[in-house]
Amino acid sequence: MFSEINNFLGRKWKCENCNLEHSVPTKWVKIAEGAFELLTDFASRVGCNKSAIVVADEITWEVAGVKVTNSLNEAGWQVCRIVLPLPLHATDEVANSLLSQWSHDASLAFAVGSGTINDLVKWVATQMKTPYIAVPTAANENAIHRCSNCRKHERLHITDFGTSDSRFQTNSTLSTA
Repeated sequence: MFSEINNFLGRKWKCENCNLEHSVPTKWVKIAEGAFELLTDFASRVGCNKSAIVVADEITWEVAGVKVTNSLNEAGWQVCRIVLPLPLHATDEVANSLLSQWSHDASLAFAVGSGTINDLVKWVATQMKTPYIAVPTAANENAIHRCSNCRKHERLHITDFGTSDSRFQTNSTLSTA
């Protein structure tokens, strides 16, 4: 499955079933044990000034946010951490609050958590023209879906991951899907 995903990265194509153009602007995906060890390497490819924002919620901060932040700090990055309170919903109020906390000098952001964190960070990062790396802490049930225009053909399509530059996922997380 991983090699199939790579065939879509950074591409646009016209769907033969629904006749619409689909795209996946994601530049790379890393699904592997030990993906955290590669995190600063990938960050250096994207971030230009070694200043980053790490966004998580109260649970995902403990699960992976601390580890992401520590890895970046050890590699010489300045890190602004934003821990969002639970329960968390992707509302205008929460998005605007995140936008107001955003560090304007950050050259890279990290969305550490599930879909809600990723949605919020994707929106703010797009507004701020900041690339981001998604560090999922749970398998995303929307990663593969049926194109609403293609249901009769029973074809699966990869979702458009917005302006995300990457996704990190460990095998252990993926295996729980």
